[in-house]
Amino acid sequence: MSLRDVYIKRSYSSDSNDVLQDFYIPILSNSVEYCRLAGFFSSTSLAIAARGILGFIKIGGVMKMAICPKLTKEDLNAIMEAKENPEKYIENPHSAL
Repeated sequence: MSLRDVYIKRSYSSDSNDVLQDFYIPILSNSVEYCRLAGFFSSTSLAIAARGILGFIKIGGVMKMAICPKLTKEDLNAIMEAKENPEKYIENPHSAL
């Protein structure tokens, strides 16, 4: 399947759509570039899209973000820990085989 085969609605609402299943997973799983501009961005919003990111990474996707992050103390600690120990946060898909 390619991105051209994915049905995209004109708009999505978290009140009436399953945005994760209907948008993020099929779009990111079939994309090679993800560009996002967000005035306020939290780790929660990235976590929502994360399930589609594995397919995105597998096809060599590139992510570009211009954001004003709203980071919690926990977010900052996780970022610093991931920078020092990335293997703790990156799952090896081959380890499950």
